[in-house]
Amino acid sequence: IVSGIETGFRGTALYATENIAGRINARLEDEGFTVKISFPAVSQLQTRLAVKTNLSALMEERTETVTRRRR
Repeated sequence: IVSGIETGFRGTALYATENIAGRINARLEDEGFTVKISFPAVSQLQTRLAVKTNLSALMEERTETVTRRRR
């Protein structure tokens, strides 16, 4: 589960950073600048999810008791 979340996070972050860098570079190019903006590789980023984190322990089951009386 954790590796799937990390893979999804990396894919989303990679797409977002490439999109942002592309827009910045395009605007700079339109203004006549020749600067190439790039962001660090997403593969180097780490999420703060521990492998031993048990997601079921983070969930709490709640029950509700309803008492109804007839006259």
